[in-house]
Amino acid sequence: MGAGVCAVGTRFSESGHWRMNRIRKLHSVESCLLLLAGAIGIACIVLTVPTGELLAGAINGWAWLRAQFSVVNTSTPIVRVLLPTIVCGALVYGVMLIDPRPARVTRAAVIVLLAALYTAYMAFRLFATLNLSTITAIVFSVLFFLAELLIYLKSLSANFQMFWPTNRSADATRLSELVTAGRYLPDVDIFLPSYSEPVEMLRRTILGCQALRYPRKQIYLLDDQRRPQMRALAQELGCHYRDRPDNRDAKAGNMNAALPSSRGELIAVFDADFIPTQDFLERTVGFFSDSQVGLVQTPQNFYNVDAVTRNLGLPGIITEEQQVFFRSAQPGRDTFHALLCHGSSFVVRRKAVEEMGGFPGETLSEDWATSIKLQSRGHKCYYLNELLSAGAAAEFTSEFVGQRLRWARGTLQSFFASTNPVTVPGLSLAQRLIHLCGPMHYMPFASRFFCLLLPLLYFCFGIVPLDTSAELLLVFFLPYLVCQALSLSWLTGGHRSAFWSEVYETMLCFPMTLTIIGTLLKPFGKAFKVSKKGDTRTRLTLNAFVGVPLIVLLGLYVPAVINALAAAEWYPSKGIFALVIGWSAYSMMLLWLSLQASFDVPQRTTSIRFKQQLPAAIRRRGIATPVTIQEISDEDVIVNCEPETLAGSELTLSIPACGLHEVPVRLLDQQMPSRCVLKIEKLSIAQHRSLIAFLYCRPGQWDESGVPEPLTFWHFLQAPFRMYPLAETR
Repeated sequence: MGAGVCAVGTRFSESGHWRMNRIRKLHSVESCLLLLAGAIGIACIVLTVPTGELLAGAINGWAWLRAQFSVVNTSTPIVRVLLPTIVCGALVYGVMLIDPRPARVTRAAVIVLLAALYTAYMAFRLFATLNLSTITAIVFSVLFFLAELLIYLKSLSANFQMFWPTNRSADATRLSELVTAGRYLPDVDIFLPSYSEPVEMLRRTILGCQALRYPRKQIYLLDDQRRPQMRALAQELGCHYRDRPDNRDAKAGNMNAALPSSRGELIAVFDADFIPTQDFLERTVGFFSDSQVGLVQTPQNFYNVDAVTRNLGLPGIITEEQQVFFRSAQPGRDTFHALLCHGSSFVVRRKAVEEMGGFPGETLSEDWATSIKLQSRGHKCYYLNELLSAGAAAEFTSEFVGQRLRWARGTLQSFFASTNPVTVPGLSLAQRLIHLCGPMHYMPFASRFFCLLLPLLYFCFGIVPLDTSAELLLVFFLPYLVCQALSLSWLTGGHRSAFWSEVYETMLCFPMTLTIIGTLLKPFGKAFKVSKKGDTRTRLTLNAFVGVPLIVLLGLYVPAVINALAAAEWYPSKGIFALVIGWSAYSMMLLWLSLQASFDVPQRTTSIRFKQQLPAAIRRRGIATPVTIQEISDEDVIVNCEPETLAGSELTLSIPACGLHEVPVRLLDQQMPSRCVLKIEKLSIAQHRSLIAFLYCRPGQWDESGVPEPLTFWHFLQAPFRMYPLAETR
């Protein structure tokens, strides 16, 4: 069987490389033809029109366009300058008050307004702000415009994805009746691909999958490190174990190696840290009663907070950075039949995977490639926007940043692979445009890094990339800025804050810029690297790759701004000078918050505790004492009781709600009076299965609402002065 598996994996890989080479050759031919046609067109224009007339006409036309944007000047009253902002902001705020949970029509209307305001600003930037006075000014003025153009395209693409969302919950309810009634019960193979994750993490995931309310399922632990302890775990819990002799094509190759030795009509995939709720298959399998459905994806959800939120001490205030994509963008992509597979918490039809030659392993993002290949072959891919599983968010800065850099690299690699969304046959124009939103999410990180450097160039070298007045900038840019800040949280259901998004982007801009450049120069130069999970830290640590560039930028900003303020009278335009000072102050605030977020605070335990109020009983020497569980994990619990109750040995704990009775425990720590940490000494498989089902698998337990923008903004203003990472370790 091992030889057969190797042959299958080789066939998949070789066919992928052949297609990739073929596409690259086609790209070269198409590029040459386009360049030749463009050169001929330009030559025809230049030869048929006298050069002097052409140049004079261009200059006159440009001057006329520039004059059209001169709607205010330095003598215009400030009320008139701010009038567009006041009117547009009031309009957006009024819509938000009337429709707190945006319907499709109101959502679309606000997005159209945002697009119109931003487009007007970009037209103003192009025709009325370029500084053409010197060669240096021209270079930086054009670069600044191109940087803003990338940010503009990212904003348009992000809002386009949220324009007209689709909700499939009603369909899931209707189709789930086929499953629960037993009228549609295809065999489902559950793939759990693993590489270096801890054994206990996989134990939770397997137990959670075994708790699924679905009779015809088989669980496969796919171990890509060939670890004896993983084989023993599979035998202990009664699931299938699969490994392979090499790690070719990483996660995609791991799953492809398991295809020949599994038989289910459907395949559900969960990453090693993702645990489904008991109704996951009930809610998703019914869609496959339509033979054209190839994949059903559900959102990724996390039972812990990500590194940025934890390092800043703001759980419950900052939502996980990717939630805006999972909860807001994906339903909109579904409308255009262009959703993305997330690589976890999805179900796919085996026949569809086999038709495309297995899971694509050309790039680091096998999930992205899977989506494009399925859609290009005409398979329906649906998005069910329900939280039906939960996994572990990256707990430390290195894993958080590394994960995002891998996603960026894998997405950009698609342009050099057979899954290029521009050239792959079978996609509609709408699907191609939506899939191009992926690269457009990452490219503007380089723009942000460049924009952080611009004030320094202005203060230190007198480089002015704009030739305009502060009043005109306020007229054309401020309306969009205010409307975007007001509406972003509303559009995303509270899953994205306009201000905290800036912190994430500032923190990532330098490493992301290096990744973008490196990938474009050498697309396949980096191997797949699994995010490390279940780690601990005993002291405050700085991630140098992220933090050092932030420190350098802050070290340049502070003296530059101080020196500029001391020499303010020498700057020719007071309005522009004031705007650059304000921009610099905001940039320094973002840099300071990003630097704080790059300090990993100590984490001394790997257990994820859930806040609960559960009645329990501690038995000591035959005497039971009622207590209340305040926090609980599958390794320890926190109870409110006096330490005297826990003196001695042979303590047992009973928590009826979790199905635990007379479980041996010992006192681990006393955090404060009447608050004690108890270590769970030993659980039987049945007890552990019952506890995991209670902690992770209850249907509807992950349902959550977003965080209102006023609350996140208030904490955004406070966070620079809290200095949580330092305070946490004192």
